[in-house]
Amino acid sequence: MRFDPKSGELLDPEEVPEPGADMSGIPEEESNHFGMPDVDFKLWARDAAELASELLGQKITTAGFRHKVMNGDAPLPIDDTEQWSQKDVMQWAAAEIAAAEATDSEENTEDAGKDPKPVHADVFDFYERTFRIYYELHDTTPNALQRERPILTWCEKWWLHRGVVGRLTAAWYAWEAAHAEGGSAISAWILEHADRHFDRIMAEDGPLRMCKSQHTDSLDVYPAEPVPESLRLPDTDEEGEAQ
Repeated sequence: MRFDPKSGELLDPEEVPEPGADMSGIPEEESNHFGMPDVDFKLWARDAAELASELLGQKITTAGFRHKVMNGDAPLPIDDTEQWSQKDVMQWAAAEIAAAEATDSEENTEDAGKDPKPVHADVFDFYERTFRIYYELHDTTPNALQRERPILTWCEKWWLHRGVVGRLTAAWYAWEAAHAEGGSAISAWILEHADRHFDRIMAEDGPLRMCKSQHTDSLDVYPAEPVPESLRLPDTDEEGEAQ
């Protein structure tokens, strides 16, 4: 938008004097508005609001623009009139956009720095949906329990053994970190965390060494009874309040 500095009326593009044109009848302070390629014009409050709306991409009414001016959030009018410099409005809008982009960038950085939301609600959910799929095969050959070297021992109520719960919880935390990292991290987790915890849990002198009465003669997966609801963590909303 281009406006005549005297009348405030919109100038047709053809009527805007070219740089270097004869400016003899126009005071020097006003001729500067026309004598440079980056022409600047005076805008009435309504026009300043329209220009601000166009630049910021949001509707700003004349009253709203004046309110911003009164609060020091927009440029002051020039010459104590109801007119604003187009250049001042454009510079102010550019600063507003830059500030908004900087704020968005900071928020995105903060969000990126936050730990991702866990995939599993608790260690029991981790066992049921993830951990057990890596170790589901069990010795089902005849007379396996009568061998001189006993087979691995498992308990259907594994969640009653503190040593097992502790190791599975540690494996769960490591899995969440590996899942968030992606790539080969899960493979490294299996070899460096899961296998080691599993071997220790199932060792002859491990936390299940005295638990033998709950096992059947043949198992093809490690069974588990339903976990009592009293052991599960309550569901929480996004603000961490229990539902």
